[in-house]
Amino acid sequence: HFSNSVLILNNGYYKLECDDFYVDFLDFENRVKKLKEIDESNVMEALETEKIFTGYLLGDKAYCWSITEIEKYSNCYLNFAQKLGKYLFSKGDINESSYILKKILKFDPFNEEANCLIIRIFAAQRNKKSLVKNYEDYVKNIKREFGVDPEAAIVDLYEKLVKSF
Repeated sequence: HFSNSVLILNNGYYKLECDDFYVDFLDFENRVKKLKEIDESNVMEALETEKIFTGYLLGDKAYCWSITEIEKYSNCYLNFAQKLGKYLFSKGDINESSYILKKILKFDPFNEEANCLIIRIFAAQRNKKSLVKNYEDYVKNIKREFGVDPEAAIVDLYEKLVKSF
């Protein structure tokens, strides 16, 4: 039994001492729980929290026992990031909002709300080419993957935004 050891033998049993470990997904989860609403007083903390997420839990290694945790962690990120992206867009921080929404769409290209927000950003940036490409890619992908057309809300938004040019 060593006082600075991670693996401790005590009474014939091994114990893993984890006090000095940093676990990013637990830190992320705890921070998100504290940030129920995002506003001017905590937006910097929210941005720092968003940067903790670097990808799927366990990377590209999915194990049967971990699927539920991977999904829980991913959904936690997607919901939080979407809320943050929406808040930043509403405050006019288009660049930061765009960065977060693109990160969301990298993990979930079928996310309708994130796609709606990103085409609004492209419209605000007067970037018709990116707006059209993003929308057309979204439509193509949901038709290919799910065999459905996009919801009326995103079609209407797209048509309204394209007409604004």
